[in-house]
Amino acid sequence: MEDKSTMLMKKLKEDPVLAEKLFSQETAEEAQTVLAAEGMIFDMEEIKQLEATVAKFMVTDEAELSKEDLDNVAGGTGFGSGREHPVGRW
Repeated sequence: MEDKSTMLMKKLKEDPVLAEKLFSQETAEEAQTVLAAEGMIFDMEEIKQLEATVAKFMVTDEAELSKEDLDNVAGGTGFGSGREHPVGRW
């Protein structure tokens, strides 16, 4: 998954229209459909893991995540957590 997530982050940085479209989706399934239309196939587990990682990358423009950020991704925070991300809902 790391290669796909790196590719996605690069693409989102280069294409703000895609980023806006992706982060305006209401559900993880809708986000998955947007990614698939761009030729990026992610299963639902990968989508869930990406949510926090991509949001952090897009907001802070950090190339590397802190240990805390990585722990949050591994811990499954994100979808269904009841919190809204600064860049979108999914």
